[in-house]
Amino acid sequence: AWTYWRAQAAIALDDFEAARAFIAQLPAKPARAVRALLRAAEARRSGDPAALVAELEASAAETGDPAFLLQACQQQAAAENWPYVRRHVDQLMATLPSPESRRLAIYARLKSREVARAALLLDQVLDGPDEGDDRVALRRLRAAVREGLGNVAGALEDMRIVVERLDDAQLTADLLVLARLHFTLGERREFAICAARLKERVDLSATDAMQVAQV
Repeated sequence: AWTYWRAQAAIALDDFEAARAFIAQLPAKPARAVRALLRAAEARRSGDPAALVAELEASAAETGDPAFLLQACQQQAAAENWPYVRRHVDQLMATLPSPESRRLAIYARLKSREVARAALLLDQVLDGPDEGDDRVALRRLRAAVREGLGNVAGALEDMRIVVERLDDAQLTADLLVLARLHFTLGERREFAICAARLKERVDLSATDAMQVAQV
């Protein structure tokens, strides 16, 4: 067990020669897993994204560890290659239903214009237990998705919860969304309350302040 962890530590430190020496001392199964980590690290250091993704895919196939496929999808998401991510997220969700996998699945479905399926997955995540998901960010996203699908009342419900969290870095933007939703539903009193809160925000832009004042 100690050799296994020393091999991984060597990989983390980019000491690939030492890692190979430790891998040579391991039994076949753990050696295969650590060797896959080593190849992925070497591909990552090469700076060739295509080579890295190919190596991660090969490591996933060789070891059966879906964490490699997750890394490949994360690399491709960063490169905006959403068709690639969409092809693999169902497998990821089945084998590694982690917050990271769920987030990729939601965005891949949205990018593929599968809005209803993304909305269903958002419902499943937000109605389930908190397992490390960024629930405030997901509520913001679900509010936007619900509004796009015509469920303005549902979007309003989400944004009320978001605003209650008082995330100061995002509060002005969140209040603007909440105010718009109240206005869309004809809730003039609630809109006026949001407008009063917005007027106290020092980061409210002049354009947004003028729009709020004119309503």
